[in-house]
Amino acid sequence: MTYCMTSARNRGTTPYFAGGVLKEAIRGDSWMGRTVLEVLGFVRSPHAGDVPDLQIHVLPWSYPFPNQDAPIRHKVDKRSALTIMPTLIYPKSRGTLRLASADPSAAPVIDPAYLTESDDTRLLLEGMELTRAVMASRIIADQVSLELSPGSDYPDRAALAAELPNRATSVYHAVGTCRMGTDEQAVVDPDLRVRGIDGLRVADASIMPSITGGNTNAPAMMIGEHCASLIGASLMTTGS
Repeated sequence: MTYCMTSARNRGTTPYFAGGVLKEAIRGDSWMGRTVLEVLGFVRSPHAGDVPDLQIHVLPWSYPFPNQDAPIRHKVDKRSALTIMPTLIYPKSRGTLRLASADPSAAPVIDPAYLTESDDTRLLLEGMELTRAVMASRIIADQVSLELSPGSDYPDRAALAAELPNRATSVYHAVGTCRMGTDEQAVVDPDLRVRGIDGLRVADASIMPSITGGNTNAPAMMIGEHCASLIGASLMTTGS
């Protein structure tokens, strides 16, 4: 969800990004040298249990909606803006990754199956309504001049639900296509060895049995470090 802000200074335009690159190259310590997504929060929806079920990402410029993943060059609103993105951290929808054929060079068949579970849709809508409530609060409302996206054409939950498939996108934290376990369906064992293939281990987010409640970068680094220790211990044991 994107809002025009009177206090915002950043713009999601090519000249603005080019200027950021130059400032970072010349001076350093500019916004271009940081993560950009520097503000986030973990919050509970009305249906959450003991832990948050939503992660809120904040981007300091306008984001290209709708159909952000479409293979086209999107036009981004040039006004100073703030984009707030409610994010599922425990999605229930489950996609598939399958072989297209026996040809190892053939691209796999990937179906993310977004929003196939109704609870995912409900939770995202609650996140959007929460965002609207926050931006309408007296603490910040005087700095908000306009809701750019989705905007006044989508005033209620029914309208947002109809439009949601055009605006929902991935934050690229897919896991579990090569999950670890001890059952017959597991691809790798607890030592990350691929079942049925000698000398092969997998050490990335694909071995996670389920997605972590947040960004997958740190857990993936931990998996890599753990795999290195397993291999080191194995080499010491075999003496090779």
